[in-house]
Amino acid sequence: MKSLPTFPATQRDLSLIVDEGVRWAAIDGGVVAAVKAGVMPELESHRFTMTYRGAPLAAGSKSVTFRMTFRHAGRTL
Repeated sequence: MKSLPTFPATQRDLSLIVDEGVRWAAIDGGVVAAVKAGVMPELESHRFTMTYRGAPLAAGSKSVTFRMTFRHAGRTL
């Protein structure tokens, strides 16, 4: 059984403007690769939030937003 975390998590939303053909799987894979490479060691989880299409974005593009939760085991962030 895993004990409750001692320190609180913090969440950040990130929106990326990408071409219409870019799928969530490609973005998700990039986040997972960054975690495995040690770029974001405090990243606890991430999840898709929404997709936006329309003004002021250019035709053929969309905004993809996802939420990241960060936590450090030994201190607050």
